[in-house]
Amino acid sequence: MYSPQIPGTTPGQRVRVMTVQVEALKSGGFRLSSPQARGWAAVATTQRDLAIALQRGFVEVSCASYARAKGSHYDLDALTTHVPSDPLASTPQRRVRGQRAKRREAYAPEAWTKYDDGRWRSPAGRVYRADSMAVKNVVRKRVAKGLPI
Repeated sequence: MYSPQIPGTTPGQRVRVMTVQVEALKSGGFRLSSPQARGWAAVATTQRDLAIALQRGFVEVSCASYARAKGSHYDLDALTTHVPSDPLASTPQRRVRGQRAKRREAYAPEAWTKYDDGRWRSPAGRVYRADSMAVKNVVRKRVAKGLPI
């Protein structure tokens, strides 16, 4: 019997339950897939093939779970797309930890508004304290352009 092992995992860290979608094929076999390991699928025509496919499914679900726990994307997940109306199609991919976030739009220093109490309002509508780093940068740029503070 095929018994794959994931290097570095202890029995307590292995996946013990997985959701399987089984589709009957015209050829008489079955196509197995799992929403927990999007992109993984196997075809089984005999009982032995079915047992091997399920074992491999557990390995793939374990890998997908590990990747999700570490905040990275499962490699086979790139083969599928998110389908909002399909409960078997998992949630869309989120930003991976460690990657830089998309930079926000920068506004010209003259577009900022100063309030009487010293706070500043950005063109986006956010209000910043006078001692915040954003306001210090705006003040520095306004001084460099010769604008009033």
